[in-house]
Amino acid sequence: MITVLLPVVECYSVINLDLPPELKGACTFFSIIVFLVILALTIPFDVRDLKYDPPSIRSLPMIIGATGATRLSQGIIFLCSLLFYTAHSLFPHYFSYLKMVWFMLWSLLTIRILHKCS
Repeated sequence: MITVLLPVVECYSVINLDLPPELKGACTFFSIIVFLVILALTIPFDVRDLKYDPPSIRSLPMIIGATGATRLSQGIIFLCSLLFYTAHSLFPHYFSYLKMVWFMLWSLLTIRILHKCS
């Protein structure tokens, strides 16, 4: 929320978040996308730490396995792409076509890199 809402509050100089409904919707979509991207990018670091973590730590890779965690991370990135496409359809002023294309390319590259990671 900090990476999305604080810049919006600063830009629009509002304290009570009395924003136009379209901007609120765009902020909500963008907050969800940012949260999911950060989640997806942190999962591989848990996979990397799997061999150093004691068994008492129940991390996601310990529960579903390293391959499952990597696939979950790829699925989350794919879900973010779908959400970005939906956001572009609903709020084209805030999610332009060019931004959508770049996000899709980034998503494909990230999924490919995650596929090749060990």
